[in-house]
Amino acid sequence: MDRLTTTSTTATTFVLDANELIRVFTNFLQFDVASGGASAETIRTYWCEVRQYLLWCRVNQLQPLTVTRDAIKIYRYYLVEQKYQPATISLKLTTISRMYDAAMEYGLISQNPVWGVKAPKRRGDPADSITYLTAAEAETLLQDVSHSKWGIVATSSGFTRSCRSQDYSDLYACGRSVGQ
Repeated sequence: MDRLTTTSTTATTFVLDANELIRVFTNFLQFDVASGGASAETIRTYWCEVRQYLLWCRVNQLQPLTVTRDAIKIYRYYLVEQKYQPATISLKLTTISRMYDAAMEYGLISQNPVWGVKAPKRRGDPADSITYLTAAEAETLLQDVSHSKWGIVATSSGFTRSCRSQDYSDLYACGRSVGQ
């Protein structure tokens, strides 16, 4: 009669091997970012982004020094799914790329897996982000300004200039960026 053998299997614990990468990134932050003069805020931002990425690597059982471009694309997809804005994803990818640049400089890897991986484009119509005063808001603004001889107006180039309250009335009469 065959004898049944039972084997106990224990789950192997994944150990993230990032000590050398962290060491070279620390040197990189200290000596290379902003030519050695990075602000405390910049260094904090870089570390926060790298910490988040290394946590993602650990959760997904990926060793950071053997990550492929495809894994970086999956990380980007993860960031999109987490509802990060394209500019934030760009910052995160740039920071991770800088970490891998440091790893290349110190001979830990031969190729940066982030190279060529871009943040997603902003979705939607850019015109949707342009806001105008409603007719009621414009009326309130004009009433407030009419009690003053001078006011401030924002120009299309983003600068402000002083103008007489009559200029506001002229803008309103022409319907420029006021109401819908």
